[in-house]
Amino acid sequence: MPARSKLLPAFVEPMLATLASPFESDRHLYELKWDGFRSLVVNGGDGCRLVGRRKTDFTARFPELDVLGRLPKGTILDGEIVHLTNGRPDFAALLKRERSWSGSAKQKPDVRRLSPVTFVAFDLLYESGRSIMDRPLIDRRERLAQVTAKLIGPRVALSEARTGDGLALFKHVADLGLEGVVAKRLDGIYEPGSRSGSWVKFKRRQEVVCAIIGYEPNTTGGLKSLLLATDVDGDVRFIGKVGSGIGDAANRELLAKFPGISSRQPVVPCKMPHARWLRPVLFCRVSFAEWTNDRRLRQPVFEAMV
Repeated sequence: MPARSKLLPAFVEPMLATLASPFESDRHLYELKWDGFRSLVVNGGDGCRLVGRRKTDFTARFPELDVLGRLPKGTILDGEIVHLTNGRPDFAALLKRERSWSGSAKQKPDVRRLSPVTFVAFDLLYESGRSIMDRPLIDRRERLAQVTAKLIGPRVALSEARTGDGLALFKHVADLGLEGVVAKRLDGIYEPGSRSGSWVKFKRRQEVVCAIIGYEPNTTGGLKSLLLATDVDGDVRFIGKVGSGIGDAANRELLAKFPGISSRQPVVPCKMPHARWLRPVLFCRVSFAEWTNDRRLRQPVFEAMV
């Protein structure tokens, strides 16, 4: 049995998942990849706090989650703050809620009047002041269910998980348009800050073919990002930029072609102060997680020229 902690740590680096192709395994627990703000719940002697992955204090921002203060003292949970719309994670609505905290304190609205959020718990790190991170996941999950049992309701949920049928779950999640699935080894320990491979994620990705309408150079004259446009609901529109996934070979190839297709202005409305515009004669294939509410690509990755 691990030694009792005199004080809970103020922060535990959250364990991370590596990206992988979907697979079937009876040694893994499969659960929805929740699309929200990763957060720890730290309920110590100084009260209950919500702490984000980058040590952001979320406590005051989500006062409706004060129900978590009813957890036993000495508890640390790992989970996600989500906004549920018709029972589905709605990241755009969560961002809208978060933006209510921008600007001066006098301008901040009463967050209790905004659509409430839910804390979805998926791991238990400390119980009764003791670290249980060296216990297997299946044990931690059983204890998590016991610790949160009296709190389950509109503001607190337990992430549903199952063994087996990982491929079927991923297909179902993809068909619903949700972000993806996380597979976790049943015998895995909790490894703070690590991408050990004990946790892996299967992410649903969409693809779109885009016209390259411009680019942003980096400080050394190379390529920082491509500016993209495509048909959106029958109208060609600017849909954002992509920098991730552009390798050295594609970088050199594109930069060699740009001088011959330069343009004085964008072919579609687009305000980018440092952009260099191009005639839309080059096309690329881009994968992305989803469309944002303003019809931009979320988490775009350059895949190839077409």
